[in-house]
Amino acid sequence: MDDSVIKVLRRNGSWSKNKSNLGLDRVVYAEKKKAEEEFSLDKNFGILAEEIKKRMKLKKENNNSNIRNDFKKDFNITAKKELLPLLKNVEVLNNKRDDYSKKITSIDKELEKVKNDIIAIKNSYERNIDELQNNIDFFDHSISLINKIKGDS
Repeated sequence: MDDSVIKVLRRNGSWSKNKSNLGLDRVVYAEKKKAEEEFSLDKNFGILAEEIKKRMKLKKENNNSNIRNDFKKDFNITAKKELLPLLKNVEVLNNKRDDYSKKITSIDKELEKVKNDIIAIKNSYERNIDELQNNIDFFDHSISLINKIKGDS
C-alpha cells in the first residue's frame, strides 16, 4: 500500500476497521490454513502409515522366507552330520567286501588247481587199473589157454 492510501484510510477511520477485519481475516485464514495443514498431515500420515505397513509386511515375508531357508540349511547340515559317519562306515564295509571278494576269487583259483591235480591223479590210477586189468585178463587168458591145452575145462 502507498502512503497516500494509508493517510486516506486513517482520515476516514476505515484503517482501524480494516485493521480489525484484517486481523479477523488473518485468524480465520490461519485457522483454515491450520485445518488444511492438519488434513494434509493426516493425509500424509495415512499415506506414510500405509507405506510403513507395506514395508513391514514385506520385511515379515522376507524374514519368514529367511527363517525357512535357515531351517532348510540347518536341517541339511544336521542331516549331513548324521549321515556322514554312516556313509564312511559304508565305504569301509565296501572296501572290506572288495578285499574279501578278491580273497574268495584267489581261494577259488587255488581250489581249482587242487581239483585239477586230483583229477590228474585219478586219471593216472585209472590208467594203472586199466593196465592191471589188462594184465589180469592176460593172466586169465593164459591160464584158460593152458587149461584148454591140458584138456581141463
